[in-house]
Amino acid sequence: MIPNADADHQLLQPKRVRLHVTGILQLSGQLDHSFAMIPMQDAQQYLEMGSSVTGIAIKVTDVFHANKLVRDAGEVTNSYVYIKSWIGTYGYMYRDIQMIRAIMYLAMVLVIGVACFNIVSTLVMAVKDKSGDIAVLRTLGAKDGLIRAIFVWYGLLAGSVGSLFGVVIGVICALNLTSIINGIEYLIGHKFLSGDIYFIDFLPSELHWLDVFYVLVTALLLSLLASWYPARRASRIDPARVLSGQ
Repeated sequence: MIPNADADHQLLQPKRVRLHVTGILQLSGQLDHSFAMIPMQDAQQYLEMGSSVTGIAIKVTDVFHANKLVRDAGEVTNSYVYIKSWIGTYGYMYRDIQMIRAIMYLAMVLVIGVACFNIVSTLVMAVKDKSGDIAVLRTLGAKDGLIRAIFVWYGLLAGSVGSLFGVVIGVICALNLTSIINGIEYLIGHKFLSGDIYFIDFLPSELHWLDVFYVLVTALLLSLLASWYPARRASRIDPARVLSGQ
C-alpha cells in the first residue's frame, strides 16, 4: 500500500500495488523485517515522481567516519537537505558502547586503586624490615625529606613498571582485538555476536591514544598516592627507639 493524497493534500484511500517477489535478501538483522527493494523506475511510477528521487545512499570505506562525512557534506551543501548516517539510524549499539566506555574507565580506576593497596602493603613491610637501616640513616643525618623520597620513588618505580607493561599489553590486544576474538570463536565454535540478533557480527576496536595517556597518568598518580603513607611512616621512625631494641 502506498499513501495517497489529492491536490489539496487531503488523504485518500491508499494505492494498492501488486508486486512479484523475485528473490529474498537476507541480512541477518533488523533490516530483514523492514527492508524491501524494487526497481527505481517502478517506484517513481507508483509514487508519480517522474525522474525525481527522495534520497541518495553513499557507501563509505570506513563506517566509523560516517558522522564526519555527514558534517562535511552539510558544510558544502547549499540546498535544504536532510543528511543522516547509519549511526543515527541503527547506531543504538554504538552509542551504548560509548556509554559503557565511561563506566569501564571508572571500573578500571577502581581496579587500579585496589592494585595500589599491594604497593601500600609492600612498602609498609619494607619500612618494617628496613627500620634498622632507616634508623642508621637518621643517625647519620638523613633528613625526613630524604627518607620520604626514597620510599616514594620506590613505590613510583613499581607503579611505573606495572603501568608500562599494562599499557603495552593493552595496546597490543586493542590493535588485534578482532583477530583475537575471531580466534577464540573458532576454537570454541561459538560466536559472541550473532548477526541474527545484533547489527554487526564482529567486535570492532579503535585505539585512542589520548585514552591510553589518561590511563597511564591515572595509574602513576595512584601509585604516587599509595607510596605517600609508607614514606611518611618511614620518615617518622625514632632512631633511638629502633637502635635500642624497643
